[in-house]
Amino acid sequence: MNFKKVLIGFILILIIFVSFSQNLMARSKYDWDKFEEKYNRFIEKNNASYDKEFLEFLPKRKLSSKEISHGKEEIDLIFSPDNFSKLKEKAVQQGDVRMFSILFRLKYLTDGAYSTHLFILTGSLIRKFPKQFLLAVDKNFEHIKRLDAILGNLGTEYVDELKKQYVELKKRYNALEEVEIKSSLEPVKQLCLCKLKYRMQNIKQKNTLAHNKKYEEYTGDHIRLSYPEAWNKQVDEYGNFNKIIYFKEKNEILKLMIEMRGRTNKENKKMFLKKLFEKAKKLKFGKVIYYEEIDIDNKEGKNLVFEFNIIEQLYNELKKIKTCNKLEEYINQYGDVRDFISDIKNDSDKLKELKAIFHSIQNKESSIDLNDEKIALINRIEGLTDRIDYNLRKDKAFKYMSKSIVVYKENFKLRISFYGRKDIYNNKIKTMEKVINSIEFID
Repeated sequence: MNFKKVLIGFILILIIFVSFSQNLMARSKYDWDKFEEKYNRFIEKNNASYDKEFLEFLPKRKLSSKEISHGKEEIDLIFSPDNFSKLKEKAVQQGDVRMFSILFRLKYLTDGAYSTHLFILTGSLIRKFPKQFLLAVDKNFEHIKRLDAILGNLGTEYVDELKKQYVELKKRYNALEEVEIKSSLEPVKQLCLCKLKYRMQNIKQKNTLAHNKKYEEYTGDHIRLSYPEAWNKQVDEYGNFNKIIYFKEKNEILKLMIEMRGRTNKENKKMFLKKLFEKAKKLKFGKVIYYEEIDIDNKEGKNLVFEFNIIEQLYNELKKIKTCNKLEEYINQYGDVRDFISDIKNDSDKLKELKAIFHSIQNKESSIDLNDEKIALINRIEGLTDRIDYNLRKDKAFKYMSKSIVVYKENFKLRISFYGRKDIYNNKIKTMEKVINSIEFID
């Protein structure tokens, strides 16, 4: 009897749960028919109540790819030449906080080129309605993910026109700077001015490089940049899209690498960037100096700077090897990384002993189980031993710095990295950043 009661109770709970889940799913689906109805009233009529109704119906979160795919026809309708012209005209006429809010929230329905259209339109209104723009940014701050792109995206007529770009951004800067606003909104104003100032500095830098005879220009299928003429350039292509560009100053160890890889629809940008940071944090031979957002030609990315000791790195790489008895014996004689660092620095025979073990490995490769991962590890260790040997002979330091930048575009990701001995890194960082800031994406 008790079993029957328990079973009936379980079934009732299951029915309630399924019903609740279905209702939740039903509520989570965006009503595209109603969206089209409200959009048509909004775009065709100059009526404040229709504007308010449309704004309230717009999503307050980024719709999923599946939800957006269900509304493709309706989204395409907004950005058709005729309708987008109407949206521009209405925005220019009204320019109020509600209109800016609508433009900000429309971003939740878009990706790629459509997002760029919205950025350009919103930015073009700043000079005419600077106060309304600041008020709208403050009111919608949680809904704005790319404030830099709104402020700095100028449109096709400004492509390759650095002077025109600078003049337009300066006018936007002046318009916002002159706005008298209550103290609680001052942080929003200063944030906008800071982002515009940074963008203008980048343009001035690009203009300087473009007119500097000591710089050359590289133009590929997807990016364009300026680099010092004293640098050697090497381009390795593999596959339809993937490409690595190496830049290296003559007679210098420091190397800049720019890698482009096609990205799949399934690739999760946030997860990749998160893993990049987490992987760096877990490394035992160094520390993260900073991890921050960065902007490359109005595309959002992440910048990770890492400091490490290459002898400590060598120790940690050696600890990974489990298939070579001689190497295991060599590293297991040290109970602590500090002992290893001290021995390598002060006893030249210790490094010679390690190099001799690797020489024997190369002569007996067939007797060791070496897959691709292990081969890469062996090569990495050999590179480290050579670098440490050089630094010992030349009495150089063992502290190194690395900089990694990852930027996502619609169909590919760009990875920029360089590292070198700390003194060289600090000496060359400004030149490297000039090159990075000169990068432009070619559609």
